[in-house]
Amino acid sequence: MMSTKGYLRASNLLFAKCRGEFITFQDADDHSDVNRLEKLVNFLQSNSSISCVGSNINKVDIEDKVYLTSDFPLEHSQIENLQFQKSKVVMTGSSLMIRKEVLAKLVAIICILTDWVLKMYIGIH
Repeated sequence: MMSTKGYLRASNLLFAKCRGEFITFQDADDHSDVNRLEKLVNFLQSNSSISCVGSNINKVDIEDKVYLTSDFPLEHSQIENLQFQKSKVVMTGSSLMIRKEVLAKLVAIICILTDWVLKMYIGIH
């Protein structure tokens, strides 16, 4: 639990330093289509009521051969219908772009909840 709490606090500090309107994530071992960021930004700029956007992904092996292609829903209504089904994933973090203002609120809530859970955990043990 301590490492999650530290990760969230560090992330919150990094998000606060971001100067742009949108935040995206990419691990060191991820590869993106050259047009990925442009497409995601254009979508969010054209759809002000949408908070985040993602894309489908290909997983590749060490020889750059695709071994898995995601099949995430592409229409907003399909995503809304699936988001509360525990067995369904509607996007992956490595394809996500979110409005900074929305992420800041989410991180603050997660930090509060993490603090509360940690206090409850310590109180029980």
